[in-house]
This record gives sequence, C-alpha cells and structure tokens, in this order.
Amino acid sequence: MSIFFRMLLFVYFLFTQTVFASFRDPTRPLIAAEKGAPEAQTWDLQAIIISKGRRFAIFNGQPLYVGSELAGFRVVGIDPNTVHLEGPDGKMTLFLFNQVIKKSADQAI
Repeated sequence: MSIFFRMLLFVYFLFTQTVFASFRDPTRPLIAAEKGAPEAQTWDLQAIIISKGRRFAIFNGQPLYVGSELAGFRVVGIDPNTVHLEGPDGKMTLFLFNQVIKKSADQAI
C-alpha cells in the first residue's frame, strides 16, 4: 500500500466519523439521546423512624430529615407511612407500605 493511499484512507475515516457522529440513533430512548440529561432517579424508601422529638426516613441507605435535600428534592414532611417531597417537578409523596405496621403506644386500640 502506498503512503498516499494510506493517507487518503485515514482522511476518509476521519471525515466519516465526524459526519456520522452527528446523526441520532432512531432506536435510542429520547432521554438517553440528550447530552447531559440526568439519569432516571430511583427512590428506595427503606424505613421511616419516628420517635419523640425526631423524625427521619432512610433513602438509599442515607438518613434524611425534614428540610434535607436529595437529588434536587427537599423533604417537607415525614409521616408514619409516607414521605412528602418537593422539587422542580412539583410535589411527590412516597409510600413505605400499604398500611401502618405498628401503631404508637399512646393511641387507643
């Protein structure tokens, strides 16, 4: 192979890489196609702990209190079965269970 042919092949390769890099894959999901788009956030609410004078929830292994922030969302309330979040997309309520597992000792049975 001559040096001229190798150079021509190299220039052709660079040209095609530059041109085809601007094309979008039609089978690629829209959110993944956008540059700098955040990955989908998974919320793993693992526990809610409420005791005298203290309320916190465990998200993805991290304790969060009322006023704490996680991925742009702020915790605005913690109840025995739910955590209320507020963020750029609005308000969101996350449920720990479908029902309350244990009632407080001061509640009548």
